This record gives sequence, structure tokens and C-alpha cells, in this order.
Amino acid sequence: MNLILDIGNTLAKIAVYENNRKIDVVRVPHNDLQSQVDKIIATYNPKKAIVSNVSNLPIDLSGKGISVLEFSHQTNLPVTINYKTPQTLGLDRIALACGAKFHQQKGNLLIIDAGTCITYDFVSNANEYIGGAISPGLNIRLKAMHHFTGKLPTTEFSEQLDEPAFIGKSTKECLLSGAFWGMVMEINGNISRYTQQFDEVYVFLTGGDANKFEKHVKNRIFANPFLLLDGLNYILEFNS
Repeated sequence: MNLILDIGNTLAKIAVYENNRKIDVVRVPHNDLQSQVDKIIATYNPKKAIVSNVSNLPIDLSGKGISVLEFSHQTNLPVTINYKTPQTLGLDRIALACGAKFHQQKGNLLIIDAGTCITYDFVSNANEYIGGAISPGLNIRLKAMHHFTGKLPTTEFSEQLDEPAFIGKSTKECLLSGAFWGMVMEINGNISRYTQQFDEVYVFLTGGDANKFEKHVKNRIFANPFLLLDGLNYILEFNS
């Protein structure tokens, strides 16, 4: 069994894979990470682990009989990185590209991660990561409109709101409409550009806000909230 640790800036994800199949996932705050990792190890007895740790949070896997791979820019990858500044390329974007490659070995791959920022990452049919784009996510757009203007109010997207009205009838509704439907049109526009420029493009959608936009994407997509974890497991297996 494989232990997958994705330690982000505020939360961590712990996953267990067996034969490339995810069998458990938990999300934990930083202050509970070590105790939860110890519980997972006691339950599943994994033999291999990969650690992606963007927050540099201390985590102890020593003395547990686990072969540990620390994910970094020096890690061997199942895709070739063809990027002008590879050391600045986020490890999360690399893992997402590898996750898409695990699920789709042929064709061109476009990975859209709708989170704090929305990232677009492209892997060519020659198995090369060649770049993409980064733009503000939903809440950044809403906060920026308040921060950089004199009178626009603070507005947040409620989890209970399925989708805002396209035509806002109050300032708050207009802000929500602009941020949300602007992102919908951006996502569809980017997919359209890629599919016009490249043949056989497979589109993956993931990230914390992916569920808000999934039904508004015009093209056929593969929605996978665990694509990054799948990618980390694929990288671990590739290095085994």
C-alpha cells in the first residue's frame, strides 16, 4: 500500500492507495496531521510514501518501515517538463499533469484547477508539459473588486448558492454574476482555444470550486476532485 501526503498551506490531505486504487482519503488541519498520519499508518501499514509539502510542515515518518519519496523539482516524473522556468513551476501543477497522464495515456491533455487561483496546464501528445495559464479564482475576483474600488461592497460566494443570476439586480448580485459567469466564459473560452489549436484534447477539471463550474462546461470533461492525489501516487509508482 502507498501513503500519499499532500500538505498545503492551510490543510493536509492523507490518502492510501492500493494497486493504483484510492481506498481512503482524509483532510486534516496542520495541528492534527502527525496524529492522523500515525493512525493511518497503524491501520493500513503502507510500505511506500510520497510527501508533497509546500508549507514545510515537520512530519515524521521515520522508524515505521516506510520508503519515503520527498516530492521536489528534482523528482523523476512520468512526463517531461518543457517549461522556461521549471523551478518556479508549482509542484501541485506538476502533480495534476501527472494525474491526468495516469488516467489518459494518449492525446493532448488540458488540466483546469479551479481553486484559489484557476490554473490551466497542458500536456502534449508527445508527453511534454509545455505550460498554461494562471488567473484569479472566484473569491480573489470578488475580494479584488472591493479592495481596488471605493464603494463596491465585500461579497462572498455562498456555498448554498448554486449559481448567481446572470443579470444582477443589485450591486451584490452584479458582483457575483461578473465573477462567476466571467469564470464560466473564461473556462469555456480557454477550452475552445486549445481544442481549435490541438487535436484530440482531453479536458480534466479539478479543484475546490470545480463543482460550481462542472455543469457549465460545454465540452466533455473528466471531473476528478482527487486528480492531484492520483498524480502523486503515479509519481510514487514511477519512482519505485
